[in-house]
Amino acid sequence: MNNTVTVELSAEEMDRAATVGRARNDNSRAMKFPDGAVADSKAIDPFGAVAELALSKFTGLPWWTYLRYVASEKDRRGRRPPQNEGSRMHLMMPRLSDYHVHMRQWPRIGKFAEQSARYCGRLLAMPNTTPPIDTAERATAYHTSISTYTGSHVDVLTTLKLMPTTTTDTVRECEGKPWIAGFKLYPAGVTTHSADGVTAEVINDPDLHTAFGDVLDAMQAANLVLCLHGEHPDEDDPFEREPKFLRFVHWVLTTFPKLRVVMEHITTRASVDFVKFYGRPERLAATITAHHLMVHHGHMCGSASSAGEQRFGCGDGRLHPHLFCWPIAKRPSDREALVRAATSGNPCFFLGSDSAPHPIPAKESACGCAGVYSAPVLPEAIVQVFADRDRVDNLSAFVAESGDRFYGRKPVAAPPLRAVRQKWTVPATVDEVVPFLAGCQLDWLVESR
Repeated sequence: MNNTVTVELSAEEMDRAATVGRARNDNSRAMKFPDGAVADSKAIDPFGAVAELALSKFTGLPWWTYLRYVASEKDRRGRRPPQNEGSRMHLMMPRLSDYHVHMRQWPRIGKFAEQSARYCGRLLAMPNTTPPIDTAERATAYHTSISTYTGSHVDVLTTLKLMPTTTTDTVRECEGKPWIAGFKLYPAGVTTHSADGVTAEVINDPDLHTAFGDVLDAMQAANLVLCLHGEHPDEDDPFEREPKFLRFVHWVLTTFPKLRVVMEHITTRASVDFVKFYGRPERLAATITAHHLMVHHGHMCGSASSAGEQRFGCGDGRLHPHLFCWPIAKRPSDREALVRAATSGNPCFFLGSDSAPHPIPAKESACGCAGVYSAPVLPEAIVQVFADRDRVDNLSAFVAESGDRFYGRKPVAAPPLRAVRQKWTVPATVDEVVPFLAGCQLDWLVESR
């Protein structure tokens, strides 16, 4: 492996960066970093937006924190292209490990659990129910309820909701229960059923709240994962909620060096770069959804009319409420960063669908609910993204291997999925809910479920 570190800067960026003390050599345009390494600026990937983020009022972190180190590395595996079988192209993939899915509650839990069980070998259920899953006893009961519908071939994991009432005793009660993977932190008010989440006061000044720190320390000792909904509750601009939250993530990483952290459903280029810089397969990772890999803000607003977006039929100037979710889909450049990360084979990025079904009247209303029901089309959507980028060699890592490794889980012993190249149209409704990509045509169909 060639460990040469390279970063590309435009001349304008170099001039701006000089104000924060970066050394500049006009001939080679090389820069020196805090650790003494030298980076050649004649490289691959510009980081303009990231540098601006690092210097913004939101993070308060050193400028070098967000530099995207680009290391030259050959693919860890040889390419494994789809195979031809007669006139049909097909590929094999492991059953999915979906490390973020909403199963809802009785009586709807059965339909949604069975939907994921068709292609999942493992799933991690979220705890923002009513009442919330906030104790080990409730998490165990929820695990049992979901498992009743998924069958024995699916390893069902659960999380507890991290709340102001959570104590170190709550954490200790989770020990010895392998179906409890960790705790989910929802900042108060940022998404569905999160009003009882962690307050902005704690997010802004966590050092002042010792009880909160004690809980995280107990999680660290118990080897439980902290799952973060990464949006700052004090930020009004939905495009800045996630970048502003990164300062809190940085505090967690530096204060609790052995606590495993997942930044869930990341949506911005800034978060991708944060994970690339700080991420370790056993320490910090991020999940990415199918819908954030396929659409951007323009699809929800009806302005995605360019030739490359015609598949989605969202260039009609109308609102598409079934694409509304928290965090919202961001800019095309953010989507591009997510796709590159997901298809790269980097073990710090893996699947978490955030499939979140809502009844049609709750979505198509004056104040519609946030959530995308991607479960009915999840494997096909993911294969589509990887096939379009000719990166099916990294598909298994993203949908199963990397997540299982981070959570310390063995691969699920279940028959693989078989995807065939066959055009089909996503139905208008599934389980009385409008699914992701309803009415759209996809090129891949998963047969073995």
